[in-house]
Amino acid sequence: GKTMCGRNSSTINSQPCNSVYYPSQGVDYSHICGRAVGHSYSTRGWTCAFYSYSNKYATGITITRGPSTDRTHVWTYAAGRQEVSGPNCNCPCAPTNGADPPNFVGNNYFCESATKYQPPAEGQWFTNYTMWQGN
Repeated sequence: GKTMCGRNSSTINSQPCNSVYYPSQGVDYSHICGRAVGHSYSTRGWTCAFYSYSNKYATGITITRGPSTDRTHVWTYAAGRQEVSGPNCNCPCAPTNGADPPNFVGNNYFCESATKYQPPAEGQWFTNYTMWQGN
């Protein structure tokens, strides 16, 4: 695969969003295909898997189509804080579940956590588990 965009750990709290735009060059299409692989990073600034704040709604990757003034949701890859215990920032299906996605997301999402319990250290990458791979 090819990395199209990303953030390094020193900018995670100061730059909460990155966007990348792929123009269709006027070519009609009927499918959007791709794959996402993610790792979790433990930080005090962690937001919940699904939330509502200033037109943002998920921690992870969101795929939309259309112009920026009229986007249509396609798919969301959400990252929950942890699977089992802790705050309400987990995935909706976790044993200690978090918030449901907004209505416009519907069932068009995957949500996973990279760690089962409270992350042990601040500023730690969890590279032993890749999210959104079905493992």
